[in-house]
Amino acid sequence: MTEPPLVSHSYAAALIIRDRLAAAETAAGETKDTPKMSMLTHGFERPFSWAERPAWISNARQAQLRRVALRVLAVLSMGSVLAGLIALKTAIYVWHLPA
Repeated sequence: MTEPPLVSHSYAAALIIRDRLAAAETAAGETKDTPKMSMLTHGFERPFSWAERPAWISNARQAQLRRVALRVLAVLSMGSVLAGLIALKTAIYVWHLPA
């Protein structure tokens, strides 16, 4: 019984295609650092090195994001409390109307 692959098939295929294109480009005389890209897709293509780098957020940035998230949660909570008070006041007003 074989073990499942560690990467998806599409990711593995992308790596194979990248390696074959790199080999073809170096055989054509271009350097690996400056690949020739189409002008239309130049802004959309990114190197594969971004996927190899682990995501890491500094402690200061985590604290800042936590503070922002707590403030947003507090504002949303206050908004829902205010909406509840308005609904309660409206219900009491409608309840006291003569039928």
